[in-house]
Amino acid sequence: MFSARKEQGIARKLGSADESECLSAMAELARLYPAPAAAIELAIWAIRSPDICRSYTGKVPLAQHFLEALPLPEDPALAWGIALFEGDQLMGKFRLLEERHGAYLRRVLRKCCRNPEDVWHDVVLRWINEPKFRRVVFGKYAGRGTLRSFLMPMLVREAVRTSKFDREQSLEDTRSEHARQGKETGPSVAAERKEMRQKIVNMFAVLAEDIGFVPFILKQYAGLSMQDVLQVLREPKLTAGALRKRVHDFKNRFRREWSDAYPEDICPFADDEKEEGSGEVSP
Repeated sequence: MFSARKEQGIARKLGSADESECLSAMAELARLYPAPAAAIELAIWAIRSPDICRSYTGKVPLAQHFLEALPLPEDPALAWGIALFEGDQLMGKFRLLEERHGAYLRRVLRKCCRNPEDVWHDVVLRWINEPKFRRVVFGKYAGRGTLRSFLMPMLVREAVRTSKFDREQSLEDTRSEHARQGKETGPSVAAERKEMRQKIVNMFAVLAEDIGFVPFILKQYAGLSMQDVLQVLREPKLTAGALRKRVHDFKNRFRREWSDAYPEDICPFADDEKEEGSGEVSP
């Protein structure tokens, strides 16, 4: 519950030159709001602007004052607002998210799933209806890289979990010459393809937390090059060689898990040994 007196006390401490008071105020602010990571990030910015701390009158929640008054970059202000706001203010932030990043994120999803609009709307609805999930996602954003790059791996995982992948490789290539030529179109073939897709989705659900999962999906299904994937991931210390190794190791793990789960089926990536920058799988 909003307490003007309490939040004015926190603002006063954050604007103080006393380091111990500032640290104490940061901890208080983190306890006050349900997205502590975002609250701490705001406190760090506020300490750099003591005049803004001192200008707080208690008419609105302190987090709102900081989000409106501090010279924050656009993406952090948007993410932390989504993490901390409720009601009309929250919906306003979601409208901004759609305006700034929605079209781009849907374009990426369009490359790797059948219904990008559905995936996007499902995730946004989940953010709106599940405050804890929303606060965890947006509260973790620390302003490194763009917000769209930060959100994209989670959206790719969501596309997998909702079983909406469309750009599968020609899984029947190893099964028959007719399937490779696209000549088999009967109900039995359609059912077989559907079953294979579901098995792949099941495996992805098991392996979704693997460090190589997102780069593998972006390369294999979205058709991105290794350099494009590096730009998406925005990990400063990640090299192309290390990224190739992640993808290579993920494929090997997928094959092992597939062999254990479906020993009678040919692994869909069994013959996919050629990788970009062939042979360079070590960092």
